[in-house]
Amino acid sequence: MSKMYRCQNIDECIDNVGNNLKSFREKRGLSQNKLARKSDVSNTAISSYENSDKTPNLATSAKLAQALDISIDQLVYGGDVSIAASEEKKGRTIVNCIYVLWKNGIIYSNRNELEVGEGSGVTMSYSDKAGSIKRLLKNLNEYRANINTYPEPEKYLEMILSSVANEIDDINEKEERDRREFAERCQNRIENKKKKTSST
Repeated sequence: MSKMYRCQNIDECIDNVGNNLKSFREKRGLSQNKLARKSDVSNTAISSYENSDKTPNLATSAKLAQALDISIDQLVYGGDVSIAASEEKKGRTIVNCIYVLWKNGIIYSNRNELEVGEGSGVTMSYSDKAGSIKRLLKNLNEYRANINTYPEPEKYLEMILSSVANEIDDINEKEERDRREFAERCQNRIENKKKKTSST
């Protein structure tokens, strides 16, 4: 049986999807043909993923993960390792997901718009975090174009990801504060209304 690969950084995770796919398939006692029938992904494609000749896009990863009864996180990261950082800090989760999609050419930035690759099965929705995501994609594109000029590319990449993750966490915290304040105002208005009603 193939050994599960638990990656140390996101680039290793993407490069080892095939190894994780093979390990989960064998753990489930499935041949490539059986997994192909169960997932509606061709046997040829599964073979190319397991040999690391190709990397499955998001829609295909979802099919394979569902057929194997695992999450996409597990398929990418291996074992029980999750792409999510924590319940409190969602910025890193979002940034990691965007990076995986960008790395595989599923999502990219085209001038001022976020674009999704054809046939990816991804639908983009816009929020206050869209500006942060656009900046992330712009920085990633610049990183790719100039990667040979950085003394330590991995550290520079980590700086890009961490910076935007922190920015998104700040936005989330502000949104949560705004929600709490709005709820408190509503509660105060209800209580004041009750007081006025009881005094008449």
